[in-house]
Amino acid sequence: MKKNTIVKDTLILLAITLISGLLLGLVYDITKNPIAEAAEKAKQEAYAVVYPDAEFAADDALTKALESFKADDSDAKITEVMSANNGEGFVFSCEAKGYGGAIQLAVGVSKDSTITGLSVLSMSETPGLGAKCQDAGFQGNFKGIQSEKISTTKGDPEFDKLRISGATITSGAVTRAVNATLKFVAENAK
Repeated sequence: MKKNTIVKDTLILLAITLISGLLLGLVYDITKNPIAEAAEKAKQEAYAVVYPDAEFAADDALTKALESFKADDSDAKITEVMSANNGEGFVFSCEAKGYGGAIQLAVGVSKDSTITGLSVLSMSETPGLGAKCQDAGFQGNFKGIQSEKISTTKGDPEFDKLRISGATITSGAVTRAVNATLKFVAENAK
């Protein structure tokens, strides 16, 4: 090969790389806000499903309590808490690590630790197995449970209905995230 051919090819590849990088950056800037707005809208719609007929408001005391809150399970965390109907209950954005990554949930809990609903915001679980956590039947099994902690011990009443056959890691992640919200309510409901 000639020396000037290598230099020419290198310059062409450099130009293509720079143009591609600039175009990707431009597309990111254009789509960043609409994607964030769509995610926020989906979260608000999920809140309306998990705590029906409620008005939601940020609460400074709850936000402050969330900053120092520690869940029992190291991978479960609450990312947002809102007051429902002026303190009648709470809605949470929470997550825990499933088989395919983080499972993000919206969970509604009344002041007396009754789960009013659960909705999966995002997940990347195995289709046909862990992805069943998005099924209304599975999510509906959590509704109405009143407890400070859902047991994951075989033989307990909730155990079988809160499990997805073949997807114990996914089921466990959902349960850990819900337990984090129940613990928060037990510590902060007044």
